[in-house]
Amino acid sequence: MFSSNASLLLLEIVVYSCVAALAIAFPRFHPQWLEGAEAKYITLARKRGLSVLSVIALVLIFRGALIPLLPTPVPGVHDEFSYLLAGETFAAGRLTNPPHPLWKSLETFYVIQQPTYASMYPPVQGLALAIGDLLGGHPWLGVYLSVALMCGAICWMLQGWVPPQWALAGGVIAALRWGIYSYWMESYWGGAVAALGGALALGALPRLRRRPKTQASIVLGVGLLILANSRPFEGLLIAFLVFGLLLFWIAAKKVPDAWLLVRRAALPLGMVLILGATAMIFYFWRVTGSPFSMPYQVHSARYEVTGPFLWQPLRKAPTFRYVVMEKYHVERQTAAYLQAHSLRGWLFESWRKAESLLFFYFWPAVLPTLIAIPLLLRDSKVRFALIGAAVMFVGLTLEIWPMTLHYHAPITALMVLLLVQVMRYWRLVEWRGRPVGVAISRGIPILCMVMLVVRLGATVLHVPMPEHALAPWFTVTSGNLDRARIAHFLEKQPGLQLVLVRYSDRHHTDEEWVHNAADVNASKVVWAREASSEQNARLLAYFGQRHAWLVEADEKPPRITSLSMSLSRLQHPK
Repeated sequence: MFSSNASLLLLEIVVYSCVAALAIAFPRFHPQWLEGAEAKYITLARKRGLSVLSVIALVLIFRGALIPLLPTPVPGVHDEFSYLLAGETFAAGRLTNPPHPLWKSLETFYVIQQPTYASMYPPVQGLALAIGDLLGGHPWLGVYLSVALMCGAICWMLQGWVPPQWALAGGVIAALRWGIYSYWMESYWGGAVAALGGALALGALPRLRRRPKTQASIVLGVGLLILANSRPFEGLLIAFLVFGLLLFWIAAKKVPDAWLLVRRAALPLGMVLILGATAMIFYFWRVTGSPFSMPYQVHSARYEVTGPFLWQPLRKAPTFRYVVMEKYHVERQTAAYLQAHSLRGWLFESWRKAESLLFFYFWPAVLPTLIAIPLLLRDSKVRFALIGAAVMFVGLTLEIWPMTLHYHAPITALMVLLLVQVMRYWRLVEWRGRPVGVAISRGIPILCMVMLVVRLGATVLHVPMPEHALAPWFTVTSGNLDRARIAHFLEKQPGLQLVLVRYSDRHHTDEEWVHNAADVNASKVVWAREASSEQNARLLAYFGQRHAWLVEADEKPPRITSLSMSLSRLQHPK
């Protein structure tokens, strides 16, 4: 992995080393134009509301200007299609969809087919996609807005913890590093909504400590509800942090008036959480038929051989209709379970999760600046951020599944706080009377800008870049372009279309083609699995008004054949 990404890592290190070298060589370099720019920057930072809006606008304007060069992303993984199903369902004014009469031919990953047809995931990312669909006719606009709001919320959160100029700096770094171009912006996986919820909850904390207000408690409640409906387990860890710190402040009498906190904070917060819990229970009831069963639980009981946590046992494998789904749910999950329950395997995965946390938020070239952290342990903000990172890491090690970068999204704002505190420390560092730390601190946003330009330039110029890296903010996957091309071809055909998908024995289970719209019968193209001759015949009869096609997904390139010309292929399913 390192060799394939060495060029990127080397470039980061070279850029930052040049900045550090210039800082040592010319420590007092401070041209007049830079003084003027910093004065304007501080003036903007002191206008807190305008600062937050500026960070949001930075993401919206910059990424919006790139749309002609970087069109909307193509979904590729199961999760993305499941979230898109939720978004389309909500945009149509429904909480779920009735099961399709031939759902057995339409089964796919991370979607429940009974008792209703819906995404298995919590609803907030689907709501974001629905907003994009309703506002602009495309779900990616919901991603676009949620990422911009995430960056603005990080700036707002930091305003409660650090001086305004540093809060704005943190918001700008978030925009440059994760907002304008990262896989959170270029996919439908939803890391930004969880980071948004975490920023709102953590930003409400210092405001409640200084002067308990109803507005701050409402924001805290909204943040916790976003977390509960995006990353429930990791959001619960943030809730423990939030309430733990509040209780510590109350016990240490570091809040102005505990009873005032109860009246102006606890009661409004309780009302928000009760309303949110009621809405969640209603949603569960409509989707699963039970007010206390999440769609995730229904999906897990039907398809999976274990739950997501170490303490959950390995279950007997359910009966599957399709080999590809059995391989994915049984073989992969059993392997992950056995890996997590061996000491060597658990240590290996724990190391990978620690590596993910470290490199996603601090990236290799900036890691040397973190040597300041042991000197900052007296700083309560640094201690809180470190505790938050430790709690999240321990929580992640209790999960069976390998690391995915949006799992730890709820602590994004807290990690930016830690980085900002490190930058503040370096700004005051001198070496032999030279104020070298100022330039080192400034080098971090400069590095973000340089690497953003490099990454965007490589993408626009079609220069091959690694999709997975030790610097994982670079990870931007291309999606299932083969499926998208065939879908585009079918959309242009006259009339309604039906596709039967055939896989070979070498098919990769992550590359799923069978995904459908919320209203299957009304959609232009219906994607189904090639099954037995009898099941295929029922499918063709039900969709008799559609032109039927066979797609052999694992051919290079994938082959599409009109079934009216080659019906004999259906007699030999694989």
